[in-house]
Order: sequence, then structure tokens, then C-alpha cells
Amino acid sequence: MRLNGLVIDLGDVLVHAEVIVKGQRHLGFALHIGAAQDTTLADRVAGKSTPAPAGQRKVDVIVDFPADKKATIEWVWTDELMHPVPAPEGQAVAYSIDDGTIINLTDNGDGTAVAAATGVLGQAILHVEASAPGVILQTADEMLMVVAGGAERGAVKFGPFEEVTPDV
Repeated sequence: MRLNGLVIDLGDVLVHAEVIVKGQRHLGFALHIGAAQDTTLADRVAGKSTPAPAGQRKVDVIVDFPADKKATIEWVWTDELMHPVPAPEGQAVAYSIDDGTIINLTDNGDGTAVAAATGVLGQAILHVEASAPGVILQTADEMLMVVAGGAERGAVKFGPFEEVTPDV
């Protein structure tokens, strides 16, 4: 759960206070990561890296991302109860990745992006900013943890050689 505003930790309980400006639409967000798809050689080319924003906070979600896959990412607007709602008029969504050698990110400019693993294992931070007239700037930081893909090939492995006949 994401808590905006003043949060005071009292041990077993949290005190949460939030100021809401009257007349301001209170929209939230959810990132929808689509089904994994196989990558092509073109997908595995290292992409552009954008440094993480200054004062970056903790990531919202950590996603295990197979090293041989790609997925479409979509910004979904939600109400205060996290129910999906239509996108506000004039929305702008921008995606960036802090390490293009691990994830090749393509921002489609329509509120979606495609993240493709380059085959290098590691982690990259996906940063998303969404805005619309009359809506407070929304941001999200997701860690894409690139992990080894499923077994696709096999190889014969020989153990150490052992003496068959004793030396005389």
C-alpha cells in the first residue's frame, strides 16, 4: 500500500494524514505489465539509459523479468479505491530506464512502453511519470530484476576420468 502525506510510525500502528485540495481530481495509478513474449535479436540491442531521478525513493514493486522475454507496460489510471477509470483528457505518460544495457525500453508515446531484456542478468529501475490537466503528477518506480530464462538447450557433461584398469 502506498501512503502519501504525513506518516508517523508509532511501532504497531501508523498515523496517516493527507491534505486534499478541494476541486482537485484524486486519481491514482497502476502499472499493467502484459504477458511475456519472446524477444528478437533487434530487441536485445542495448538501449538508452536515463539516470535515476534525484532523491529517488524506494521502488514500488520488484518484478522478475526473464532474460529472453519482453513485455508491454501500460499506465492505468485508478480512482482512490484503485478501480480502473478512463484516462483523463490530455494525459501525458513518460517512461525511462536507468540501465539500457539490461532493459531495452521503447516508449511508444501513447501511454504504453515495451521493455525487452537484452540477455544481461541484473536489475534496472523503470521510472514512470504521468500527468494530466487538473491532476497531481503521478510517479512510479519499478525494479525489473532480469533473471535467467527457462531451460532451452542441453549439453553433455563428462565427469572426472577414473582408472578402469589398475596400473601393474
